Amino acid sequence: DTPNIIFNNGSEQTIDITTGVEDNAGFYLDKNTGKWTVGTWTNTTFKPSDADTASGTFTVKVDIPSDGVYQMSVIHSNQGDPTAGITAAIRSVYIDGKDVGTLVFPAMSFGHQLSSHLRLTLKAGTHEVTVKYATENWYDRNMSNAHGQKDNNVTFHMFQFALIDGDFSQIEPPAKKTIYFSNNKNWNEVKIHYWGGSEGTSWPGVSMEYVETNKNGEKVYKFELDPSVPNVLFHNGSGQQTVDITTGVEDGKGFYLLDEKDGEGKFKVGVYNYGD
Repeated sequence: DTPNIIFNNGSEQTIDITTGVEDNAGFYLDKNTGKWTVGTWTNTTFKPSDADTASGTFTVKVDIPSDGVYQMSVIHSNQGDPTAGITAAIRSVYIDGKDVGTLVFPAMSFGHQLSSHLRLTLKAGTHEVTVKYATENWYDRNMSNAHGQKDNNVTFHMFQFALIDGDFSQIEPPAKKTIYFSNNKNWNEVKIHYWGGSEGTSWPGVSMEYVETNKNGEKVYKFELDPSVPNVLFHNGSGQQTVDITTGVEDGKGFYLLDEKDGEGKFKVGVYNYGD
């Protein structure tokens, strides 16, 4: 039951510490007063966020496609008022169990922010990535304590690994879906306008790419879309267009104009499987 302690380096020392010498308490030097006084923290006050497990860690596995240098960052939410002294959460990063550095998660008044970055040399293959409030790490404890307990309540949304130096040929581009349009009304121009997914166009959209002339003598055009895009329409840039096509916008599907129009004078469309 030791009530009093001091720390020293052989030539300098702290003041006598006569209070707060309790289980799981920590101390650090504070010379703002001109003396080696001490500040304190208690490890148990640093609670893991709701996004973390009960042990205070968050682990994911990532598939690295090729050897190279990657920039790691995290989309996160650490909501707070940065003008009130709440500035950042601190986490250590471990790759396959090895401590590779620290990420900082700035506090903002709105969510889904980008963390700081780590530059990592990684081999191709699956790696286990752990982001952790390391209570055994003095830097994590001290920095987090300095900026307030609430800063540790960070939520992780997405881990990002961007190849910045290496063999880019091994990186597969995102999958696309290709749709086709048979110009059976002999429009002078064929444009596509699409919306509703992760990408879209502003009106009047963009021109489609000519592919071939089919056995019916119709010019066929194509366009590659992000798989998330559900809605398209086709037009000639001169006032003629299809109805909004909101179903069946799938890879390999082709569209052509029917003679029937809707109440606004827009062409209804037929659908076929390109290549059949």
